[in-house]
Amino acid sequence: TAGLDPVPASAGDAAAQDRLLFYTGSRWTRGELDGRTAIGALRIRRDRFVEQHAADEGWLLTRELVLDGSGLQVNCRADGELRVELAEYPGQAIPGYTLADCDPIAGDHVERTVTWGGTRTWGASGAVRSIFASTCARPASGRSASRERTNEEDDMRSANEMRIALGQFSDITDEKLAFIKQVGADDFLMNTPSLPRTGRWELADLVALRERADAAELRLMCLENTPVSFYDQAMLGLPGRDEQIENMQATIRNMGQAGIPILGYHWMPNQVWRSPERARLRGGALATRFDMAEHEDAPLTHGRVFGEDEMWANYEYYLGAVLPVAEEAGVTLALHPDDPPVPSLGGVARLFRNFEGFKRAIDTFDSPNHGLDFCMGCWSEMGPSGVIDAVRHFGGRGRIVYVHFRDVQGEVPCFNECFIDEGNQDTFAVVQALHEVGFTGFMITDHVPAMVEDTDWGHRGRAYAIGYIRALIDVARRAA
Repeated sequence: TAGLDPVPASAGDAAAQDRLLFYTGSRWTRGELDGRTAIGALRIRRDRFVEQHAADEGWLLTRELVLDGSGLQVNCRADGELRVELAEYPGQAIPGYTLADCDPIAGDHVERTVTWGGTRTWGASGAVRSIFASTCARPASGRSASRERTNEEDDMRSANEMRIALGQFSDITDEKLAFIKQVGADDFLMNTPSLPRTGRWELADLVALRERADAAELRLMCLENTPVSFYDQAMLGLPGRDEQIENMQATIRNMGQAGIPILGYHWMPNQVWRSPERARLRGGALATRFDMAEHEDAPLTHGRVFGEDEMWANYEYYLGAVLPVAEEAGVTLALHPDDPPVPSLGGVARLFRNFEGFKRAIDTFDSPNHGLDFCMGCWSEMGPSGVIDAVRHFGGRGRIVYVHFRDVQGEVPCFNECFIDEGNQDTFAVVQALHEVGFTGFMITDHVPAMVEDTDWGHRGRAYAIGYIRALIDVARRAA
């Protein structure tokens, strides 16, 4: 494209705002530049690419495609074959529409309808993302942006299967990035990253985080939890909530532009509670604990009682405003349980303490861009018997975005965290259930016990837990 200069569309031409206009010093003759000087104009939509070519083998992850329900068509020339996978967001393939399900496309096509399983087309309307996998193929048009394959083997494939990841830190350091790689993970999330607290996260700061991950050949998949001060008025329905919601909408748009696909959130204005004295585990390791009897007389945290109906009204007002923006931006919102999952603490009702609360949230805001940060530890706190049922219900509907894979001993009103191999759950059965429902997201260690001579972040505890989780995933996959 040497010699082509973009010319902005006229500010008054609304129809032209989604296109780029180029002038060239040569003209097209039967598909080839003939070299004779002439003035020509080329137009391309901003949401399209001209051509992507896989000389041998290649992958392409699109941005969000908004489909009208009439199927997905591609313009391609495949000397080998082209396959397409649909995903609700990067890392969450839609069951039945994976690369393995796709009917391979070969030959030269201007408008070929993609099918899966012999006859199925994509008949739903709404936003999805696509992964194109090709050998010697040229996808020639579509609403997408290319993703460069890293020199990590099977990079894109690993983003679409159940896998390990790490998190629970707010600052990126070279040491943490190296540790993530060393334990065999390609993904990480950050918890309330250390960014300027101006009421929202700005695009430049988010891009800097994502570029730091890219440079380490890692994927920054999620930012979990904005500061509570970004939306506390919205959670409580107080004056100032609309301004906070506008700032959250801006944050979500900026995340989408920065290429960070998931925002984890919770609905706890007074946050996570634990009892002061820690539990002592095997070998003297320490873990957090909670006993409701020690908090029965806790003072009101926000000046008055906020009841369940009021908190539900606030939640529905908030999600009704931010979820459409997330859908437009290609960002998925992932809801974390209340921790501890009790009816009320400090006078503030807790909505997401049981299956019914989550079902109401997901049914009310049923969107590919809304799901669960499935914290196994919190679900285990609710009662050990409900974890696999919740996996099957929400995972079977494609609504588990990612997993906090930790466990506890006991349940509300009294429990303590523990090593992953000594809690309430049959952890292998949980991983098997995740595999059976087609979960293709990532799993982090979340909290870990404090081991002897460990760091504040818990390198030793995390290394132990992540190795255990990886073994569970590998065995579950081989046993399937």
